[in-house]
Amino acid sequence: MILSLLLGSFRWFEIIYFSTDSQPGGRTGIVGTYIYDQMFPSTGGGQIGYASAASLVVLVIAIAVSAANVIVTRRR
Repeated sequence: MILSLLLGSFRWFEIIYFSTDSQPGGRTGIVGTYIYDQMFPSTGGGQIGYASAASLVVLVIAIAVSAANVIVTRRR
């Protein structure tokens, strides 16, 4: 459930980003828009390292949740 919500949020990136530009006040921001805004900020001078690190954190969380799901499923 958690993994599908996390990965499913990436499907909403285009809708949120292009319809609201992560506005008002960042309230419609999701993981994908956060990473994109770090990479390509509107002021210029993106933080490539920070965006890459955030992407890796999302990947590690997805792998951990997936591994936990496999372990729980096998026990049943």
